[in-house]
Amino acid sequence: MGEIGARTTYSSGHATPDQWVAAAKAAGLSYLVFLEEFSKLSPENFAKLKADCVRLSTDDFTAIPGFTIDDEIGNHYFYFGSTFSYPAKEFLSEDGKVFRSH
Repeated sequence: MGEIGARTTYSSGHATPDQWVAAAKAAGLSYLVFLEEFSKLSPENFAKLKADCVRLSTDDFTAIPGFTIDDEIGNHYFYFGSTFSYPAKEFLSEDGKVFRSH
């Protein structure tokens, strides 16, 4: 059993990944999926989150990086997992906050 949707200080949350994982473990969870707010998440902070998730994962607990992002017409997307990267600039709006609509 786990939780999906945690947000850290890397975007719009108020707790660090370490604090979230400690609370999740204390609650008896076996995984935690972070869904950072993309419009407030820098590429550097996403890289930090991915590294934190590797560091905080154990044989008994998995921390999974991710984010929520909208597109220019208001569709919502949820991405999480250890194998995807921060979206390239050509896929983002001019301000870099949402996916481009085509």
